[in-house]
Amino acid sequence: MNRLHRARFGRAKTTRRAFAPGLLLLAATLVASSSSAAELAYEGTFAWLAVGTTYTIEDNHSYFVGEFGGSLVATSKSGPFHGIGIVCPGFNDIGVAGGGYCVLTDAAGDKAFMDWTCKPAAPTPGALVTSDCSLNFTGGTGKFSGAKGSGPFAAYITAINPNGKASGYSTVEPAILVSVDGQ
Repeated sequence: MNRLHRARFGRAKTTRRAFAPGLLLLAATLVASSSSAAELAYEGTFAWLAVGTTYTIEDNHSYFVGEFGGSLVATSKSGPFHGIGIVCPGFNDIGVAGGGYCVLTDAAGDKAFMDWTCKPAAPTPGALVTSDCSLNFTGGTGKFSGAKGSGPFAAYITAINPNGKASGYSTVEPAILVSVDGQ
């Protein structure tokens, strides 16, 4: 090969070699940013029906064990939590404390997991029992993978039906920010 040919192609190789690490760095940055954590707002009203067994421990002391099931109506009427199905196995030592776990499942089958605790609060007009509560997201699957976040909510028992089931709702306000792994 002549010197001119070597000089031309030698420079091109050098440029390509210098350019390749830049492309790798750019690709790594794009991959890292596409898998970064995101925050989702969890805010709204969870309307539920409590199904289980209520035991009378003594006069004016009832203990419920079962599940609270229903769905969340998000304040914004949109977002990944709007309309999500919720099932919460738990207990309510009425007037003393409550707690349990929840599995939230969206239409695609993705799940978020949380635990919760409650303590009695001053009665709210229209509610038989009012509780101040807290929840803690502990993980999830799909779009909720790695869900983490915690905050307060309020729970209200509004009716005890003749069949022993209780109706009520819980409000999450202000929004709880839930960090999830990017999917």
